[in-house]
Amino acid sequence: MSLVSRISAPVVLVVIAIVSVTLASTTALASIVPNASSTAAKPNLVKNGSFESPVVANPCPNGGSTNPTPGICTYFGGSTGVSHWVVGGNSIDLTASSVWMAAKGHQSIDLSGDAPGSVTQKIATVKGRSYVLRWALAGNWDCGQPVKTMAIYWDGALKEKLKFNTTGHSTSHMGWVFKQITVKATSAASSIEFADATPDHSLCGATLDAVSLRQT
Repeated sequence: MSLVSRISAPVVLVVIAIVSVTLASTTALASIVPNASSTAAKPNLVKNGSFESPVVANPCPNGGSTNPTPGICTYFGGSTGVSHWVVGGNSIDLTASSVWMAAKGHQSIDLSGDAPGSVTQKIATVKGRSYVLRWALAGNWDCGQPVKTMAIYWDGALKEKLKFNTTGHSTSHMGWVFKQITVKATSAASSIEFADATPDHSLCGATLDAVSLRQT
């Protein structure tokens, strides 16, 4: 046997062993760590989650009230003018990107119109299944206290109360942050609700966009 043959055989065996160990380790790791993209790939159960319908116009569509600020339509408690959502509390503002940049698409919601309000949507779910609820949070920096508060409810139960500091933010730099929680359905229909809970009850509240609900 040549010197090359004597050297090559052990090297090949070592390489095969390393590859085998690597593949085994990868397989084991895959069984422990869930696929992070699997939830994101599932369909979004929220309808009109980025609040693109109706399109803000003058006059305001679907019974909305024209706001003194162009690019804003105000919808009062009980309204279904924002497609697939029910407005609660006092009112909310459907806001175009001419007023401030949305987190997704061209429109977003100020959860305090004339005073603190909310938006709710009922969604078909499977009892016992878990879901990831995700949304974008910022705040209307134009008036009121700088720190805004948003309350998030699942089936009427408070799940989160989050604060957002609007200091330093502006029309072109809203500072949107994405948040998410895992929730479990207890029936064939579940409700999600986002409400302004800022203590000063000003015209400028927490802002909302890019809402999604996906089964885990």
